[in-house]
Amino acid sequence: MKVIELYHVLRSVINANVDAGENEIRIGDQVESGPYLHASVGGVFKGTQGEIILCANDDDQWREEPTGVDHDLPVLWKPQS
Repeated sequence: MKVIELYHVLRSVINANVDAGENEIRIGDQVESGPYLHASVGGVFKGTQGEIILCANDDDQWREEPTGVDHDLPVLWKPQS
């Protein structure tokens, strides 16, 4: 994901949600089937090639969030295939 793509995704979410300043950013696995696993962000780093790296909090436990027929999570961005 390019930084500008993340910027546009976050901007659209913030603009669409008045309470976006209170929303949390979490790190999760790729949602494919079954529960979605997520943890809080533990750090944001600049990589050796200038990339931005979001990392999970090592002290946080990964939590499950149901997905499936009744609980599909909206897709805000997906890599171009």
